[in-house]
Amino acid sequence: GTVNKVSLFDKDVMFLIIFGLRGNKHDLDCQLALRCAAEIRDQYRSNARVLSASIGVTTGVSYCGVVGHFVRREYSVISVTVNKAARLMMAYPKKVTCDKDTFMMSKLDPVHFTLQEAIELKGLQNVGPIYEFKEIIPEREMVKPVEYHFPIVGRDEILEVFQEMLEDGMFLTEHLIADGGTNIGSYTNQSCLLIRGKAQMGKTRLLNELFHLALKNKKISALRLTLTMADSKKPF
Repeated sequence: GTVNKVSLFDKDVMFLIIFGLRGNKHDLDCQLALRCAAEIRDQYRSNARVLSASIGVTTGVSYCGVVGHFVRREYSVISVTVNKAARLMMAYPKKVTCDKDTFMMSKLDPVHFTLQEAIELKGLQNVGPIYEFKEIIPEREMVKPVEYHFPIVGRDEILEVFQEMLEDGMFLTEHLIADGGTNIGSYTNQSCLLIRGKAQMGKTRLLNELFHLALKNKKISALRLTLTMADSKKPF
């Protein structure tokens, strides 16, 4: 990101940080902006001289260019999107909040977001849902599957494939136990199910269903982990 402005007030200081300027574009600008905001807030939380830190993150088209008289002109970013970020910062204190566009385009797991109570923002209408962003889990830890009250729809074929994989795995395991593990070299059948899809296509919902399906067999241990960008050489 690029620090565009630093504004000093009697008791406050405000930073305007821009992601996605020409020459600094990234496929995951929204995600980087949220992670940057979370890190900034954490840094200020550890400073006893800072009472609170509030950050608003929004996504949209903005004017980026030089404005003002030639004597005092400056490079600025102007748009309703920028105004919305400032309003979110004021309306939701001590939080990192974002709009729906940022939430959708961040490509982050929805588990990191919490829908906030709607608050009227001065000068803005139809702002849509607002979410609080919580820091990505920095350490490897187990994540409990989400409980759904309605059955999954339109995924019967994938569920059948996964069930067959479980049955094949149990069949091989039983034979290995019967052989006492002495003939393990003859059992080379390994299975891996890769689920790919665009954002908001229901991958997380499907994974939760597969997780519960595996847990129905008490002989199978199922682990569900949340990965971060640090787990991949490429962040996409």
